[in-house]
Amino acid sequence: SISALELDVAKLTAQFVAKNGKSFLQTLIQKEQKNYLFDFLRPQHGHFQYFTKLVEQYSKILLPETKMMENLKLEEKKPSALLDKAMYKVEWLKYQERVKKKEEDDREKERVSFAQIDWHDFVVVETIDFPVDEAGDLPPPVTPDELGARLIAQERYERMKEHPEEFTGEDDDGEEEEEEEEGEGEEKEENDTMDVEMEVTDDEAEDEDTFKPPQVPEEEAA
Repeated sequence: SISALELDVAKLTAQFVAKNGKSFLQTLIQKEQKNYLFDFLRPQHGHFQYFTKLVEQYSKILLPETKMMENLKLEEKKPSALLDKAMYKVEWLKYQERVKKKEEDDREKERVSFAQIDWHDFVVVETIDFPVDEAGDLPPPVTPDELGARLIAQERYERMKEHPEEFTGEDDDGEEEEEEEEGEGEEKEENDTMDVEMEVTDDEAEDEDTFKPPQVPEEEAA
C-alpha cells in the first residue's frame, strides 16, 4: 500500500525525471538518500516498478515522438478511426476474458474429476523387481523396420478375422504366384544345367582339335 503523500511525491518526481532526464534522477538519489519519502527510487523497493512506469508515461506526454504526433493529427481528422480502435480494444479484452474463463473452467473440471477418483479403491496385486545384474529371459529388442512389419502383419490378421471374404481371392492369387515362381525356378535350373553341359562339350571339342600326339626322339626310334 502507498499513502496519498507518497503517491503525490512519486508522481511529481516522475514528471521532473521525465522532463530533465537521468542526470536529474542521479542527483536526486544522492541528495535524498536519507529521506524515507524517496525510498521508491531504490531498485529493491516495492514501488520502484510503478515509479519507472510513471516516468515512461510522462516522457511520452512531455516529449512525444514525431510519429506519435502525426498519428494523433490523423486521428483528430478521422475520429471514426479512433472509435474503431477503441471498439477493437474492447472486443479484444472481452475475448481475453472469455479465454481466461474457459481455461479456469477446464482446470476446475479437471480438479473435480480428479477429486472424484477413489484412490483407496486400488489394490496392489504384485510387485515385480528387476535387479540390475539379473539377466532376464526377455526377447531381444527389434529394429524399427521389424516393428513396422509386425504391426502390418497384426493389422492384416485382425482385418482377416473381421472380413475373411476380402482375403479369399488374395490367397488364391498368392498360391498361383508361388506356383509360377516355382515353375520359373525349375526352368532356370534346367537351362543352367544345359548351359553347363554345352560348355563342357565345347571344351572337349577344343581339346580334341588342339590335341597333338607326343613326338618320339630320333635316337629311340633308331
